[in-house]
Amino acid sequence: MPELLSASLQLAEVGTLRGIVGVLFGVGALIFFHELGHFLAAKWAGVRVEVFSLGFGQRMVGFRRGDTDYRISWLPLGGYVRMLGQADDDPNQPRTDLACDFRNQPAFKRFVILIAGVVMNLVLAAVGFMAAFGLGIDFTAPEIGRVDPGYPASRADVQPGDIVVAVDGEEVLGWQDLTHLVAISTGELELELRRGDERIKTRVNPVRGKGDSFAQIGVQPVYVLAGFAPDSPLPAAGAQAATVEVSDRIVDVSPVGSHSASDAPLTDGALAQRIESLSGRATVTLERTRYGTDGLPTSRKRIPLEVEIPRKPEYGIGLHLSDSPYVRSLTEDGAAQAAGVLVGDRLLRLGGQDLTYENLRDVVADVGATSQGADVPLVVERPGAEGPSEIELQVAVPLQNEAQLQAALEGVEDPEAQRVVRREVGRYLLGLTYKADTVAAPSPLSAADPEHAVTLEPGARITRLWTSGGLWWSAEEEFQSAHRLRQILRARGEEPLLLGYIPAGKDKGDEETLVVQAAPIPGQTYGDLGYEVEYRRVNIQRGPVAAVGLGLHQTAVQTQRIALMLRSFATGSVSPKELGGPIQIVNVAYKVARHDSLARLFHLLAILSVNLAVINVLPIPVLDGGHILFLLLEKLKGKPVSGEVLSAAQWLGLIMILGLMALVFFNDIRRIVAQ
Repeated sequence: MPELLSASLQLAEVGTLRGIVGVLFGVGALIFFHELGHFLAAKWAGVRVEVFSLGFGQRMVGFRRGDTDYRISWLPLGGYVRMLGQADDDPNQPRTDLACDFRNQPAFKRFVILIAGVVMNLVLAAVGFMAAFGLGIDFTAPEIGRVDPGYPASRADVQPGDIVVAVDGEEVLGWQDLTHLVAISTGELELELRRGDERIKTRVNPVRGKGDSFAQIGVQPVYVLAGFAPDSPLPAAGAQAATVEVSDRIVDVSPVGSHSASDAPLTDGALAQRIESLSGRATVTLERTRYGTDGLPTSRKRIPLEVEIPRKPEYGIGLHLSDSPYVRSLTEDGAAQAAGVLVGDRLLRLGGQDLTYENLRDVVADVGATSQGADVPLVVERPGAEGPSEIELQVAVPLQNEAQLQAALEGVEDPEAQRVVRREVGRYLLGLTYKADTVAAPSPLSAADPEHAVTLEPGARITRLWTSGGLWWSAEEEFQSAHRLRQILRARGEEPLLLGYIPAGKDKGDEETLVVQAAPIPGQTYGDLGYEVEYRRVNIQRGPVAAVGLGLHQTAVQTQRIALMLRSFATGSVSPKELGGPIQIVNVAYKVARHDSLARLFHLLAILSVNLAVINVLPIPVLDGGHILFLLLEKLKGKPVSGEVLSAAQWLGLIMILGLMALVFFNDIRRIVAQ
């Protein structure tokens, strides 16, 4: 055990070090090469460079050579090159007569100096893309696994198994290309699909529903078998983990001899429930797809496998929870708040249907589809000084995706068929979060240390779980329901957990914790085939010459896409919530550097380099593009812009940049909190 622990710690240290080094060298390279572009262009033009800095603020370390102070500064949010005569903070400073003054250079040389950083980032991006495609990089395959009913793709005859080859004539390498092109679309798109030996073209009109961050067409990628537990019966029966050449996916599981698999694969949830409920011999139906070197399918076939489904013990910690949904927060101006629902209410019935944590979403969808915005009764149980009481409220269940639903209802005349479409396509929300986190019966928790045993009384609330122990507890998550707890216990068995709870009659400030250790529940087992799934991957690798061509092409493509994405943010077709900032960049770069291939890191840094180039060329004062704009105005007027105008513009640009930074930092922090 000590040797195993030592090896695990060494691996963790190596992974962490690799991630940190990847961030420092990767993100640092983006800033360095951008500023190096300005620096080299200034040297070419004969301009004196006074400071070359990575970072802003006070000087941390550095050295002086010639006229230049090369430094690293304390605030790692970018970098700058300061030249003689270029003082953004004091545009009215006197002009010198020196030939090395930036302001004394011809307009062409000043333009070259200003644009050189952007050019250097595009060169760096091209090199990164070339390296990524030369080494070979994996993407999620652009293969359709599911088509959501009623969405544009379903009406355009897009089918599971189709491979998306191009969107509006632009090649699709991976799933991220498809989602990106759909997100930045401004109207109808042409999809080119590969279906068997055929190439099919169809047109879709992406839609963005209320609450969606970007437009969608209603498709999901395909899941395939990725690995197996040691006790899984599937490998011995002939199932395979996915490779670039072949992939298996489970489409049906049934008792031996019960019935043949349907053409439509079971949904993920239905498949999991079916497996959990089965014991003994069962027929597992696989769909096996083989792929050519171009990543396109060459054959598909159904393969029945007969296996013995292992039964595994259910684990428990002595907790008896209510299956009722309790309201834990309300959306401002949402339907529930408007109806008078309060935090702490227990939801009992909606439209005459009993509510549980597991069925609430389905009941809301049923009632929303049937009521079509009319008021329906919502019965809640509300605590009070004299005990809980039932209260009947009236609530209108609002539709969130009007555009998708209206498109799906076109041509549907039968009332029952319309109801089905409303149920399957419509998205209805009450505007609340809910949890099944309240103890329903006395619960003697199975403490890891019996001396600290605790019995929770009805009304106590479970608040949090920590699933990783050791020197400290980590992997914290808010408690949701017994279902989520069951998933954790199945995965961890008898490993200790740290449980947060609020005793009955207490409030948030009285939260306590207890280390619990699960034990098998006598007589309770579940079926488990012991497999893992992931999105199917496709590897894009080119020879040296082809990698150069694809790298240059991707640089141009990504530049255009990022420009279009910025336009989408400006027009509101993509939510500003999708914007990421320095925290997000460092977080993503760290994860990629720590866990993924070198090719993936090169690809990420190439995309970030294109982002940096496009953002810097925007005509905003304080950015390179703003300086270029003033240079253009100078050429048109025949004289420089006045110091007063320049100073006011610099302040305006600074306010815009600070506002944008505040937004992206807020988004970054929101993402971290939501994890």
